[in-house]
Amino acid sequence: MRLHRGWYLYVGSAFGPGGLGARLGRHLRTTKRRHWHIDTLLDHCPIRQIWYRCAGRELEHRWAQLLLSQHDVIVPLAGFGASDCLCRSHLIWARSLEKVQEARQALGPIASL
Repeated sequence: MRLHRGWYLYVGSAFGPGGLGARLGRHLRTTKRRHWHIDTLLDHCPIRQIWYRCAGRELEHRWAQLLLSQHDVIVPLAGFGASDCLCRSHLIWARSLEKVQEARQALGPIASL
């Protein structure tokens, strides 16, 4: 995949052992075994923001669909992070920080780190 300048938004869940803290801690580590699609992307793109909400299992799919419905966002790689569901992708690309902020507002009340 060729990376373009802009902002990459990744939607995932954290229902495994250790929950949200363990999943975020893993994503923030620089040394780890690659297991998920996002692990490879993080070798090339630093994390700038983390948005989260504690909710049911379907939230990641609703967020992916909602983010993809926003104006001027695209799917940079079909199926990325969505190999176990019917979503087009869990990776969304936006050209500008302004588009990222618009997307965040569309998600409703969320917490961030």
